[in-house]
Amino acid sequence: MGELFFLGIILIICILFFFMTFNFPVSILDKSGGAGVFPRVVLIFLAVSIVTRIFIILKDKEKKHFILFELFQGTQLKFFLSIAAYILLLNKLGYIIATLLFAYGTVNGFFYYTTGSSGSKKQILIRNICITLFVFFMHYFFSNILNIMLPKPFWR
Repeated sequence: MGELFFLGIILIICILFFFMTFNFPVSILDKSGGAGVFPRVVLIFLAVSIVTRIFIILKDKEKKHFILFELFQGTQLKFFLSIAAYILLLNKLGYIIATLLFAYGTVNGFFYYTTGSSGSKKQILIRNICITLFVFFMHYFFSNILNIMLPKPFWR
């Protein structure tokens, strides 16, 4: 029951944010739909995922206990703190540096948590190259294709 309540709150927040995106300013020359298009897509994806999870919970015959405070312990707490640090550092360090630090830390940290080791040198190298390529691709996608300005480091 607690998880359904928690998911319901997140779903309501998604719906509110979705309608807020229609107030984002759109340039007359902008043919892409404006700055609100990408957040709407993400919010729709999140809402569909939440509704799917709600149906899975309701369909499941074995009810599991959900304790909200378990979200803020162990690995979940570390991930929450890393997201908070990412948000705080994004405007100071810029998109690329902050996102690289966040992705390296979380992906490698979760890999270590799930497997008990960091992996071989080859695995670490491939994983970090993939992270780097993904971050630069997303920067290119947002900056050049969607024409969305991303935070730059404070020294630029």
